[in-house]
Amino acid sequence: MKRKIILILSAAIILVIALGACAPQPPPTPDPTLVSAMVDATVRAIPTATPPSTPTPMVPTAVPPTPIPPTPTVLPNDPAAIFGAPDGSDDFSTNRNWSSFDNNCYKSGVVNGQFMMEGKGQPGLICWQHSWASVQNFYADTQVTNPQTCRPNDRYGLYIRGQSETQGYVYGIACDGRFFMTKVDGPTATAIVPLTANQVVRVGGGQTNVIGIAANNGTYQLFVNGVNVSNVSDYSYTATGWIGFFIQAASDNTGTPFTVFFDNLRVWLLPRPQ
Repeated sequence: MKRKIILILSAAIILVIALGACAPQPPPTPDPTLVSAMVDATVRAIPTATPPSTPTPMVPTAVPPTPIPPTPTVLPNDPAAIFGAPDGSDDFSTNRNWSSFDNNCYKSGVVNGQFMMEGKGQPGLICWQHSWASVQNFYADTQVTNPQTCRPNDRYGLYIRGQSETQGYVYGIACDGRFFMTKVDGPTATAIVPLTANQVVRVGGGQTNVIGIAANNGTYQLFVNGVNVSNVSDYSYTATGWIGFFIQAASDNTGTPFTVFFDNLRVWLLPRPQ
């Protein structure tokens, strides 16, 4: 028996959170030919074990044991190098899948084949935008070009497992080269991975980094430039969710906004076919 999973790029939907939410903009006309991929996964039946002729009596416990979640397969460094063609991708060669947006937190749009986000300096506010079909278990990565000018704590990166206008995870890097992961639930932001330094992160204006994240039920593996930099667990959001980008200003820099460019957003569904 085969199970077919189809990942199709959806029309752009604007979701902006400033530890709150802004109203979504009308979606543009989707580009149905940009991303249409299918993965076949073979489901093999597991034979039922034959019970022993004389079963051993079981002594019931007073409290049932806590179920242990399955341990996910640990991905190798640079999963993209072995996974082959992604199940969905966007190289931003057109602007039909992402809407331009402009509010008091950020503005965005496709510029010269890249997705641009400009942080306007609303200190501490996390603002995101997505244009992807909802997926559950996956590995996603994207290329990020650092701002030419920014403050050390200005942050940007991937938004995943978006549940609503006010819920989801963000994973990315700060201008000083530290990486982090945060859970957002309405006005509450909880650090899953605190700001952490790692020499694999390229620092400096115009430098590029490839950031990737594997979401497998409640476990997450974080990658920077193909290197697995952290593995963590959080079971708050395990259902299907949106994928997109976020930006977060460290302080009020309205006079000197910082600009980030994203390119080559790719998604592989998990588990991979054998």
